[in-house]
Amino acid sequence: SSRRRHTRLRTVTGVQTCALPILFGGQVRIDDFRTTRQRHKIARGRVELDDADVGALLRATTTDDTDPPRGRLRGTLALDHLELDAPERTRGELALETVELENGAGRLALRPGSPPISIADGRLDLPELTLEAALRTGMRTQLRVRGGVSDLEGARKLSLQLDLPDTDVSALGALSPRIARASGTFGAHVAVGGTAASPTYDGRIRLQGGEIALRGVPALLSGVDLDVSIGDGEIRIARGVAVLGGGTLTLRGG
Repeated sequence: SSRRRHTRLRTVTGVQTCALPILFGGQVRIDDFRTTRQRHKIARGRVELDDADVGALLRATTTDDTDPPRGRLRGTLALDHLELDAPERTRGELALETVELENGAGRLALRPGSPPISIADGRLDLPELTLEAALRTGMRTQLRVRGGVSDLEGARKLSLQLDLPDTDVSALGALSPRIARASGTFGAHVAVGGTAASPTYDGRIRLQGGEIALRGVPALLSGVDLDVSIGDGEIRIARGVAVLGGGTLTLRGG
């Protein structure tokens, strides 16, 4: 097709040479790919992502009908050990230089200089990665992700930690014309378990020093402190306090 051409690798003693694809107009290249001549073949090589179109990659590799995010990827997948008849034993590293994603809500980008992601024996291990988010409302924050995914060839079991550091919520006023002013800080920590098909969540979300002024409403909602717990499929208010019109509101429960 117009999006695929092939290149032939040089002959190397003890390995087989083969024609390998250069995909998506050169955005994905397979370099220095070698396979052993034995019956149970072992391969190694590199997959280079050169500003690869995220949307095109997702459309080519998934059957999801939803519109994928726009964005680009740049990096290298170094495959040190790939058993063609037992891919769950793959060992390698994915070094990402650039990850940029964008949709109607805003833009998400991987902080430059992030450590590589390792793949070994059916498990993907994430070092702490920092994603920088810029929402259409003007809010800017960071999301830190670490952990891993095991049983990649099966259930894809999740063991992830997500941290959202305290973030200024003043830009939330752009979400609704009724909000004249908003202030306070918002943060969260969530552990993600279960499987990719059925994830579970456990953690806390907090809002501190919150204040909201609504247009046309004389009373100011201030002193908002909210602590929300997530777990066992429920979201519960562990503690909630706010001041409205000189009185104190107390919130608790699911």
